[in-house]
Amino acid sequence: MEGTPFGRYRLIEMLGRGGMGEVWRAYDTETKRTVAIKVLPPYLADDNEFVQRFRREAEAAAQLNSPHVIPIHHYGEIDGRLYVDMRLIDGRDLGTLLTEGPLEPVRAVRIIDQIAKALQTAHKVGLIHRDIKPSNILLDDDDFAYLIDFGIARAADETRMTKSGNTIGTFAYIAPERLDPQSEEDARADIYSLACVFYEALTGEPPFPGSTAAHLIAAHLNTPPPRPSTSQPNVPTQVDEVIATGMAKDPNQRYTTTIELADAARDAITEPISRPTPSPPTLRAAERTPLPPTARVGSHVTVQPATVDAQSLASANLAPPQPGPPIPTKGNGFSRRTTIALVVGAIAVVAVIAVVVGIPALLKNRTPPVQTPGGDSQSLPTASKRSADDTVRVTSSRLVTQPGTSNPKAVVTFYEDFLCPACGNFERTFGPTVSRLIDVGAIAADYSMVSILDNSRTQNYSSRAGAAALCIADESQDAFRRFHSALFSIDIQPSETGMTFPDNARLIELAREAGVVGTVPDCINSGKYLSKVTGEAAAAHINAAPTIKINGEEYDPSTTDALVSKIKEIVGNIPGIDGAITPTSSGTTTSPSAASTAAELAPFIGRWTAHVGILVIRQTGSGHMTYVDHTACPSCSSAEAPTGTVDFTLTSVTHDVATGNVDASSDEQNIVIGANVTARLVAGSPSGQIVQISMGRIQQLPFCDTTSAATAQCGA
Repeated sequence: MEGTPFGRYRLIEMLGRGGMGEVWRAYDTETKRTVAIKVLPPYLADDNEFVQRFRREAEAAAQLNSPHVIPIHHYGEIDGRLYVDMRLIDGRDLGTLLTEGPLEPVRAVRIIDQIAKALQTAHKVGLIHRDIKPSNILLDDDDFAYLIDFGIARAADETRMTKSGNTIGTFAYIAPERLDPQSEEDARADIYSLACVFYEALTGEPPFPGSTAAHLIAAHLNTPPPRPSTSQPNVPTQVDEVIATGMAKDPNQRYTTTIELADAARDAITEPISRPTPSPPTLRAAERTPLPPTARVGSHVTVQPATVDAQSLASANLAPPQPGPPIPTKGNGFSRRTTIALVVGAIAVVAVIAVVVGIPALLKNRTPPVQTPGGDSQSLPTASKRSADDTVRVTSSRLVTQPGTSNPKAVVTFYEDFLCPACGNFERTFGPTVSRLIDVGAIAADYSMVSILDNSRTQNYSSRAGAAALCIADESQDAFRRFHSALFSIDIQPSETGMTFPDNARLIELAREAGVVGTVPDCINSGKYLSKVTGEAAAAHINAAPTIKINGEEYDPSTTDALVSKIKEIVGNIPGIDGAITPTSSGTTTSPSAASTAAELAPFIGRWTAHVGILVIRQTGSGHMTYVDHTACPSCSSAEAPTGTVDFTLTSVTHDVATGNVDASSDEQNIVIGANVTARLVAGSPSGQIVQISMGRIQQLPFCDTTSAATAQCGA
């Protein structure tokens, strides 16, 4: 198949082959980029059980929206063969790196910190990796780490055994409880394995020597955790305690989360360690608490082609995440404020709400104020007011066009969603189409910036961010769009005492997240464009909320009809756009059965308020849900599948999180009375705002594609 067509792809060369598929370097003729294609082996194409598993695993991979999990672009079936289209990564695995010797402690902690974040993303949706080892950690040239091979991962309530009855997992890193068929296994098994990998990164050797499985099993069950400082003088003795806690034989004595382990490791290193700077353009969830994601299939985010450790990927598959039992808590490892950076190409990511039963509320966040033109702020329940000397101004960024496009037919000016609700509504409704129009050069997008003048006491507000954006535009116009989308998420709107605006290091990190570095760090640190942005902001004097503009002409923010008509009039029939602009369907690419039953679902009864393109939980309240259980009978129609009801009450609200309990359930085996209920924000897709409700193994998706629909359908 080398060099031959495969649907929209051309398969260039096979990079690796394993039990779970073949990995090819391929060229995507639609997106004009080089990707990695993982294809189901031909001899398994007729194995229905394996086909279904491959499909579910691809869906799971698309949902794990961590920058440290290789992103999935597309998945599907071509010529009877299932495939997954993913990003190519230029790098090598940690195991190969360690053949050259142990890492410096600072470097080891940086890598472990990133993998801890990837695992936290999986754990938050009830997925246990179960095979953490150095060869399953890929590193690019900048030590940006990716966790791969979820091939033996499982939901926390699934069996741990293979069909043959053998425990899976590399014995050098396996947790003791996984060796006992009578013990309960949860995400703390991954914590143990991560501590083992940390030890090996520090010393160059696995924690326990042994050439046979019997020796390794005995050591994991009986031998105390080793002390890395005894063999490596450059390792602080404080790190010994981190290893001892992470590798405790009793899971109850370990850290309760991978993030807690990474924090302890960082604190044990005397030399200050900067936070990792992620390079892929993806939704960056909380540093401490990554939020449960939804699938992002068919994203138009542009990434640079690279190469991948294909043999590792060829052996990998991804198991579907399912809500699992809560991990026992010890202390408050999730109390730090969450930062949400929203990035999906040129289109602001639309966030959605998930209601999850059985996962404890572990976030404690301060709520930032809602910015309004003219310097006012409308505080959410726990927010503090901004200082009166902060003045909000609007200044246009430079024109952004796709490289090579010099004559767009229309220039569409977008302002930030919280200043221009019509902008956010239009982008959410027509997001993929707008992105395609930009990509083919039919229109150019002028993404206008919001700048807070540096005349407050702290003088650390967003005129510096605007200057950073211009630094990025110098390097890459496409990356500028992603950076712009990330920059003005809800959590970095300033308040004098309520939060801290990103410093230059964080702005550089966001730039790398948008996929660009080059001269950007020097430009940001030097403040090259600071006076320019501050001057433009001071001269703007915007007194009213701006609206969308097309070729400089403003349009009514209360409706998108005029905008659509105008763009159709200007753009006309553009190849690849199907001759017209059409809104995205109010459905989902990942759960057809749930989408087909959306009309039958009772709305969640709570209060949700649209803000900055995402929804914020404002009030407590009672909820009632009627569901059609397609999980119990995947092949059933909506009329045939079993139904059930759940009543619950949300009793407390912090920023982005409401918590409560189940009051009544028609299926107490799966949804028990008194079970924890947590309502929280998760990443959305360009198809619209979705209220995703998961209880035990049951999930349903009523859809809210606009603010008005959210008001009518979702209880706002």
